[in-house]
Amino acid sequence: MSIFPRGAINIRNACADDADMLSQFYATNSSFFFDNATNFRDYLVDFLGLPNKICIIACESCDNLHGYCIVGFSSIDLIERPRGGRLAYLGEILVATNNRHQRVATQMISACIRMAMTENCHRIILHCSAELQGLYSTMGFESWDSGMKLELPVCTTATT
Repeated sequence: MSIFPRGAINIRNACADDADMLSQFYATNSSFFFDNATNFRDYLVDFLGLPNKICIIACESCDNLHGYCIVGFSSIDLIERPRGGRLAYLGEILVATNNRHQRVATQMISACIRMAMTENCHRIILHCSAELQGLYSTMGFESWDSGMKLELPVCTTATT
């Protein structure tokens, strides 16, 4: 049973309930190695529940028990700066091989930007390979130190 229109990509926060499917997604699409699937699933449950970490998945409708398949994963670390302010570190973006070049990464990066803004971050930083810098540049990131950065508008709330 499908939970959203076929062909549509749904971006949402990941939770511990996604650990089994996320474990399968990693086994198929990443070179990340873990001793066995049970240990990796337990690692994911812990990882998804870490404070100051936001994990986002991209889902596509499919005919399985859940009604969706994970086709992308990204994570953001929220970092409090000693002198005040908060920044977000975009740790990774992984897209399923069959879903590459279909703007899934672009949708996920946009979701990460929105999430960082919601969390009152003033900047997103990341490290990426040279071949991915063009993708991030099209989304407003610029070269910075040993990686890339995107300055975010600062949200202020008026007090009365």
